Amino acid sequence: MRKYKNFIWKVLKIILGRRKYEIVRGMYNLGYIPNIKNPSTFNEKLMHQKIYQNMDFAIDLADKYAVRDYVEQKIGGEFLNKILYVGEDLSAVDWSTLPNQFAIKTTHGGGDEGNLLVFNKDDISVEDAIERTNKNLRKKFGYWTNEDWYSKIPPRLIIEELMIAEDGNVPTDYKFFCFHGKCHYIQINIDRYEGYKIGFYDPDWVLQDFTLGKYPPGQAKKPEKLSEMLCLAEKLSKDFEFVRVDLYSLPQGLRFGELTFSPNSGFECFNPREIDHKLGNLI
Repeated sequence: MRKYKNFIWKVLKIILGRRKYEIVRGMYNLGYIPNIKNPSTFNEKLMHQKIYQNMDFAIDLADKYAVRDYVEQKIGGEFLNKILYVGEDLSAVDWSTLPNQFAIKTTHGGGDEGNLLVFNKDDISVEDAIERTNKNLRKKFGYWTNEDWYSKIPPRLIIEELMIAEDGNVPTDYKFFCFHGKCHYIQINIDRYEGYKIGFYDPDWVLQDFTLGKYPPGQAKKPEKLSEMLCLAEKLSKDFEFVRVDLYSLPQGLRFGELTFSPNSGFECFNPREIDHKLGNLI
C-alpha cells in the first residue's frame, strides 16, 4: 500500500510541478488547502520556504556528518556522538572492529530515513546490512517532499555509537522548537518502535494540550538536565528564524541529534489545528 501511495505522489509531482504538488500534498496531510504564497500557519510558512526561499544554507546543517563542525563551533564537541566510520562503502569496514552495538546512518536522510540500529551485531547479516545501506545511499531523500537541501547533500554512510538509555532501550527524543533563538515547545517521542506516543511541553515542563495527528499523547519525566538542554538548543538555533533542535539525555551526558528546518516536511498535522496558527505567529 505504501509503495503504491509513493508511486502516486511521484506521478503527481511530475504532472503538477513543485508548487501545485506541494499544495495538493499539504491538503492531503493537513486537511486544509494551504496558502503557501501568503502563509499564516506554521506549516504554510515551512512550505513557503521550501518553494520560494533559498535554503542552501541548510545543506551542511542537515548533513549528519557536516553538521558536526557547526555543533562543535557553537556548543563544543563533547555533545557529539562518537563516529566509528564515515565513507561510501560499508563493505570497506572491518566488521570485527566494531562494537557489539552501533548505528549506521546515511548523511543525507532526514529523521529515521536511512538508519539501521544494531543492538547485537551477531544477529545482523553483513551482506544484508550492505545491501540495505547501498539502497539507502541511492535514495533521493528530500526530492519528493521539495526539501531540496537534502537532495544536495553528498550521500555517505556514518557508523556511530548506538545511543542507549539507562534502561537499555532507545532513549527519549527531545525536540526543541526554537524560534529566533528561543525555545517555545519541546516535543517528546516515546517508544518510537513500539507503542509510539508524542507529547509537547513548554520550557517549564508543563504538559500541553495538543499532539500530532493520530498519535496518542505521551508523558515523560522532566529530564534532570533540562536547563542545560534548553541552553544548548537556544545556542544552536540563534542564527535561524525557526529550527527544531533534537537532543538526547544519556547516562554519559547530553548528545546532539540533528537540526530540522521543516519538521515532517512541513506537513505537521497538529491536533487541535489551532496550534498550527499559534506556531505560525512565531515565525
